Amino acid sequence: MNAIGEMKEAVLRIEVCLSVLKDLHYRASGSAFYGLHIMAGKLVDEFRGYSDDVKENGFIEYGIPTDFEFQNDLVAMLKTLGLDEGEVGNEGLLERVNKALSDLNVFLQGRNSGNTSAGMMNLFGGIAEGVEKATFFVNRSI
Repeated sequence: MNAIGEMKEAVLRIEVCLSVLKDLHYRASGSAFYGLHIMAGKLVDEFRGYSDDVKENGFIEYGIPTDFEFQNDLVAMLKTLGLDEGEVGNEGLLERVNKALSDLNVFLQGRNSGNTSAGMMNLFGGIAEGVEKATFFVNRSI
């Protein structure tokens, strides 16, 4: 995959995480509602920043428009990962978030610096650290 493809793939996988985090934020329930709602809200803000950072770097380094179309790919990836299926409770929502974070982490760890600029590799590394922290908080909630 070339650098432009990697950048677009990173945005797509970050947007998958955003989608399931928003789902947790709005659909958490029961006695754990408040804690899950707050945690997911903070992670949504963080992941929005990651998506924006990758889009901005892609524009600066490769001239890729920041509003490139990925909605159809997002829906397809949610289906592929099984993250679009029916009603679930808090535990199921947390498992979806964990699965999306794991998928993003695997993608970020597999980047080859030969295809990507040093700046983008540093950005991916920073995002990977954030994904690890998010995974820790989600796993503590399960």
